[in-house]
Amino acid sequence: MVEHVVAAMVASPVDALVVVLGHRADEIESSCDLQGARVVRNPDYETGQASSVRAGLRSVPDMSEAAVVALGDQPGITPAVVTALIEGYRRHLLPFTVPTYQGRRGNPVLISRAVFNKVMSLDGDVGARAIMERQPRWVTEVPADALADPRDIDTPEDLETGGVGG
Repeated sequence: MVEHVVAAMVASPVDALVVVLGHRADEIESSCDLQGARVVRNPDYETGQASSVRAGLRSVPDMSEAAVVALGDQPGITPAVVTALIEGYRRHLLPFTVPTYQGRRGNPVLISRAVFNKVMSLDGDVGARAIMERQPRWVTEVPADALADPRDIDTPEDLETGGVGG
């Protein structure tokens, strides 16, 4: 799954790729083709998603005006949805650009550098959603039903059933 997400990101118009690894990092790094991505280890992964987002945002190259945060457990992510997020960001220049699937916000999420510090201040098993809910005017939504499959794979059973969410 991680290889698929990496491949989708590499095939999209992102300028640089950072892969954050936590649980079983050595195994993943040695067994997956990360296509030359910069690998960042998150020793605090057990504290939740926010620590991985922090580790990734800290590693975004200085020249980048935004970052696309994709989850490694969403094999349905495509270059098309990443491209749509980047185009949506360039049109509106708001702090967050998110895909919507059947009218619901999903992943990946584009985060403007202007709000990196706010996102990095989050703790626990949360992403930028908490900020977006408090600041709805900061969000550009991009319809993505035809661009990607938003389901994620959390358990071995999800592989059989097609995932959760979406």
